[in-house]
Amino acid sequence: MKYGIKRLFIGSLWLIFAAPAFATTIEARDANSHVGQFATVEGVVAEVYTRLNHTTYIDIGNRYPKQAISGVVFARDASKVGDVTGLSGSKIRLSGTIYLFRGYPEIMITSPNQIRTAR
Repeated sequence: MKYGIKRLFIGSLWLIFAAPAFATTIEARDANSHVGQFATVEGVVAEVYTRLNHTTYIDIGNRYPKQAISGVVFARDASKVGDVTGLSGSKIRLSGTIYLFRGYPEIMITSPNQIRTAR
């Protein structure tokens, strides 16, 4: 039993840290077609802004409300994720499950490993 729990724990860590490297990479404009899927989305950051509730949005492709997809960093995760304000104008890759919120595709960012600079 102890061996099984250890394998489960190690497997879970692998999924958390290695899965983004193996996710399907899609263009930001195609994110709407991949809702509910784990993917890596690539595009240029149009704007990074923080709302009054301390939630930070990384809009890719265009500024809200015409963004292709947003990376969302909730206040509770901001210290773990780190400073994302310098991403404007950068080509990046966001990895995670794509969700729809009020008709807009989003990826919840809870770890800095989910954000990579693209070439």
